[in-house]
Amino acid sequence: VVYSTRDFSQAERYYFDSLAIQKQLDDIEAQAEIYCNLGSLYIGQKQWIKAQINIEKSITLLNSINAPDWR
Repeated sequence: VVYSTRDFSQAERYYFDSLAIQKQLDDIEAQAEIYCNLGSLYIGQKQWIKAQINIEKSITLLNSINAPDWR
């Protein structure tokens, strides 16, 4: 998150690295959070399609584990 306003490429890389780790751990909720963060990162860069894709992935994952609506 710190890099999101300083260095877009670095922030994106860290999110993808974190996502890979969470996939290995099979932590669905953490993956959903990272996809949401990526969506926010892309919104900040006005990359609307990438933002939408990642936010939809986040919602799909949260729905798959029956997360409460507030998540």
